[in-house]
This record gives sequence, C-alpha cells and structure tokens, in this order.
Amino acid sequence: MTFIESSVDTSYGKIAFKSIGDYRSKTTIVFLHDAIGSASIWGSFPMKVYEATQLPVLVFDRLGYGKSDVDFKSRTADYLQYEAEVRMPELFEKLGIITPILIGHSDGGSIALIYAAKFETKAVFSMAAHIYVENVTLQGIIDFTTQKDFDVTKSKLEKHHGSKTEKLIAAWRDTWLTEEYRTWNIESYLPKISCPVFAIQGENDEYSTAQHLLDIQKGIGENSQIKFIENCGHVPYKEKTDESLMLALDFISQIEY
Repeated sequence: MTFIESSVDTSYGKIAFKSIGDYRSKTTIVFLHDAIGSASIWGSFPMKVYEATQLPVLVFDRLGYGKSDVDFKSRTADYLQYEAEVRMPELFEKLGIITPILIGHSDGGSIALIYAAKFETKAVFSMAAHIYVENVTLQGIIDFTTQKDFDVTKSKLEKHHGSKTEKLIAAWRDTWLTEEYRTWNIESYLPKISCPVFAIQGENDEYSTAQHLLDIQKGIGENSQIKFIENCGHVPYKEKTDESLMLALDFISQIEY
C-alpha cells in the first residue's frame, strides 16, 4: 500500500494531506511537523509506523507549509495555541478524526501537547517539543538562519515548500526572536493532559536544554514518560530513526484503542 494524497477545504484555507488506511473508521495516528517542516519532510517514518501498527496514518501540511494554501494571517505569539485550539479541531472535524494518537516533532510536539490538554486524545508521542523559550532556543534559530551554507539548506526546503519557503522561514525566525515571544509558555496546559504521553529529546538538542524535557514530565505527571536520546540533536526521527521508531511503536502498543 502507498499513501494517498488529497486535500480538504477549511474556513482558513485548503489543507493538503496524505493518508493510508481508513482514518474515518478507527483510531488514527496523526503526524504533526515542525516549524519549517511538512508532510513530505517526515520521509519514510510514517509508513514504518503504519506497517508496524496497521492503524490508519494521516500526515498533513499546516497552512502556509508544503502543498497547503498560503497563510495570509499575521503570526502572533500564540500561533501554536491557535493551531491546536482552532485550526486543528476544525480539520479533524472535516476529516472525521476522533481521539487521535498524535506524533509531533518540535512545533508539532508543542501543538500535540496543547491539543491533548483541550481535546480528547488517545496518546501523544512528542519529539523535541517546546513548552517555553530558552536562550539556547533563540541562539539555535539564529545559528540556523545565518549559517554560511544557508542557501543550500533553503534550496533543500524549497523541495518541500516551493515558493512558500522564504516566508515560512522568516515567520519562524521573526516570531521567536521578538521580545514578546520570550515569555511564551505552555506549562499551564500540561497538568490538564490526561492521556498517556511519551516525550523524547536528543541529548545534544540545539534548541533545548535537558531541563526542558524534565519539566514536560513534571508538568504532566504520572501519565508521562520521557527519554533522552544519546548522540542525537533536534531531529530524533532522522538522526536516530531506529531508536525513535522502536520507542514510538512500543508506546503505541500499550495504548488501548
């Protein structure tokens, strides 16, 4: 089987997605990409999850990313909350998705945690999620966007985002580096999450300290598990694919659905 590409109209624009399995009939695993990611940037990871679990899998491009429509809304400091609390619930209603298992990376991990605090969710597997802003986060963004070979990086991203690339990089950089965003914090959401959560983070994450992952576990409490991935940076599913996949599959196997 292969992923089927499609799109759906929402009140805020057309959202492109790809799916495998009948996501309207049973618990669906939904992948949420990072700040400059897309459905395609996940590579083969979603397919491997499907092959092992046989659960429907859906991967989508948020508005302004990948093959979805351009996002004309000015980005504000609460853009991740807006995505989780307004846009994603509408998308799920349009697609008929109820109580999903969410797998999110970076921004996608943050969105997954916010969503799980507000809406019924089977489980969350997060990778390198952010719950507040650290100095290392801001420096990581600066380093990424000012690297000497940034044109090469940008060219690679254009394969996923096309003409949207420059705008989404600027939106990410310019939002996180504002004075207003320094106080962004979603720790208050964590105690409201009642579903199982497994959060992982690379020991060498360029955008977070170890304290970040510890605070995620502390905030959620007994429903959470965490793990630091050795010799790994910000993208576990690419840098440590086998280990990340094993952890995700073991976690999902313990979920009642």
